[in-house]
Amino acid sequence: TFDMVALLDQRHRALYEDRFDSRKALYDWDYHASFKAKASIIHIKQYKEWRETGIAFEFGDQIYNEPNRTLMTYTEGVLKKGKDRGIKKEVKGFWGDIVCSPYISFGIDCETPDPLAEGLFEIYNKNTGTEQHRHHAVEVALVSLFAVLWELETGHIYRLKKANDVYSGLGVE
Repeated sequence: TFDMVALLDQRHRALYEDRFDSRKALYDWDYHASFKAKASIIHIKQYKEWRETGIAFEFGDQIYNEPNRTLMTYTEGVLKKGKDRGIKKEVKGFWGDIVCSPYISFGIDCETPDPLAEGLFEIYNKNTGTEQHRHHAVEVALVSLFAVLWELETGHIYRLKKANDVYSGLGVE
């Protein structure tokens, strides 16, 4: 069986060790120390939710009750305690990323072939201390993926047809 929650918990406990009970504060620290200055389009709530649950890209009111089994596998481990200490054994685990985030590959930047696409990176209240992005990393990732797939299928660049509507470029060209 594949119990994603238990395997993710096991992975978190191994990573955080004595700091496991403080992991939510560590998520906050990691975000502010590592991500905010370089990739502020990743919203802190999305980042923390991904760190806790492993779910990075949520869409609407979907229910995510089936685990991604491609991230579960076996690896060789060594027993650390007990009478069989030192014996090698295969260990089942969740081996997906739990620190850097999947947002880095597609969610922090995309091609902007027109002013409508540049609007994805619009920031409200700039330099006031309460800056807020108009869009977030999931929407940028959608545009990035749409652009790759659209260009493969049609041979043309994906262009938004309406401001602030990431789906507006889909359909008849």
